[in-house]
Amino acid sequence: MQDLSGKNGPGQGEGGWGGEVCGEGAAYGADLQALWCWRGQRGERVKINDITAQFVRLNKSEAAHPSRHAVPLYRELQSMQDELSLALRPVFLRHRKFAA
Repeated sequence: MQDLSGKNGPGQGEGGWGGEVCGEGAAYGADLQALWCWRGQRGERVKINDITAQFVRLNKSEAAHPSRHAVPLYRELQSMQDELSLALRPVFLRHRKFAA
């Protein structure tokens, strides 16, 4: 079983986390958030920034740079996402009754 305590991070001893994650940023981000939640449930006072500092390295050649010309489009898309999220909240609350 992989040690998720944070004591055996990238390149730190046998079984340490190493390698590179490319093209799976969203899944990797979810994994990091799950690690943060898990460690919090164990009573550790860890910040998500501490976890990302340990496990995330930026590959500048693959970094995205927003276009100034597309700002109105970004704002409209974000507005749609916000509206959808608000509209679905009652559904999520109803769903939690089944998941509890």
